[in-house]
Amino acid sequence: MDGTSPIREKFEKLKNQWKEETSDFSRIRYIIAHPAYEEIIEMGEEVLPFILEDFCCENPANWFFALQKISKECPVHKTDWGDIPKMTAAWLKWGEKKGLLNKNALHEAGH
Repeated sequence: MDGTSPIREKFEKLKNQWKEETSDFSRIRYIIAHPAYEEIIEMGEEVLPFILEDFCCENPANWFFALQKISKECPVHKTDWGDIPKMTAAWLKWGEKKGLLNKNALHEAGH
């Protein structure tokens, strides 16, 4: 047993399905309307650390809508909207302040 929680397993399965099935999509509205993405949002606050960790991987997904929908917050300054690196950095800083992401993950992501 590797100690992975059932919630994390479900998240990873849905994330992988979503990424695979939307990899050819160019319109964000279709990407975030995918049933797996919607199911991840429905999982609620428990998946916030997993979403934030995905920003630290080599090929992060567009989690901005999900983060805002789940957290009911948006730490991204309006002048930074559309600037993916700045948006990502704002969410990672938010996650660290909330205790959802550790500093090692931020360091590995270069933030």
